[in-house]
Amino acid sequence: MDEHLYLFFHILSHALLGAAISYILLPVGTWVQRISYIFIGGLSGIAPDLLGGRDSQPWTHSLLFAPIVVLWIALIAKLLLRKVSFWRLWGASTASAIGGHLFLDYMGHDIPLLYPFSDKLWIMEALTLGDPWVWFPLAAGLLLAICLKRKTKLPVIFAVIFVLLYCTYKIIVKSIIYQEVEARYPVGEVSYITVTPNTYFEFDFDPRTWLKFKYRTISSHHYQGGIAGYWGEKLGSIDYHSFYPKKREVVLSRGEYTVIYDNSSDSFYMDVTKEWVEDGYRYIEGTFEDKTYLYKEITPGKWDEVVEQN
Repeated sequence: MDEHLYLFFHILSHALLGAAISYILLPVGTWVQRISYIFIGGLSGIAPDLLGGRDSQPWTHSLLFAPIVVLWIALIAKLLLRKVSFWRLWGASTASAIGGHLFLDYMGHDIPLLYPFSDKLWIMEALTLGDPWVWFPLAAGLLLAICLKRKTKLPVIFAVIFVLLYCTYKIIVKSIIYQEVEARYPVGEVSYITVTPNTYFEFDFDPRTWLKFKYRTISSHHYQGGIAGYWGEKLGSIDYHSFYPKKREVVLSRGEYTVIYDNSSDSFYMDVTKEWVEDGYRYIEGTFEDKTYLYKEITPGKWDEVVEQN
């Protein structure tokens, strides 16, 4: 997906979910008031990003500061909607910011939810922000609500329920795939598994594409992964598997495990072509720069190259 298009749908998702929450929580009103509710909720849904990014201004993406982040919106809303209680407007704006922004961010990437009491970054990473399964039903529900004369909240409620069920589905499937990867691809040493949506910076008009997941396992010596499919049905084969003979340090960075790369001359990786166990020892064969290498695990986590004798 084009970076600007991705950003547009990312922001749109926040705005629409925020608008839907506000629309549900505020009292039934005239057509003009309904438009106002959508505007207030949509603005609240993107407010944390308007006041600063989660990296430079972590307080804007904290649950504890959510009421402060939208206070200015509630004050403006009170000037426009004099008959609606300020506390109700403030509460709806706060709920829109938490549900429309912080919740979606947590589903997609890391955020400091408990700042300033904790610097821990919370992340589920089961959803790609900009997912049409989120913004499309919300847009349809809000549009229908504006056009209806009676029971205007009903389509919006159904849209929000659909989004929550969809997010639940993504969390459950991610958990299933995680357990399947853990069982199918043991690497013989401490490894870290990551299961994420398969649609980052990609755009496909087929909505089924957004349902798929990808996975990877990372350890001191191994890096492997591939496409998991909808329910993990594609886990029978590995798309890539790299082996690093020299041990690397695995660290946790921004909610994900990564490695500290060694740029020394004796550090390289090979594409694994074969693995097996013989006489109680694990062997790995692979290629690097058109040359084949064979390694044997002498002790847990320590590999030595096997050199054929002429």
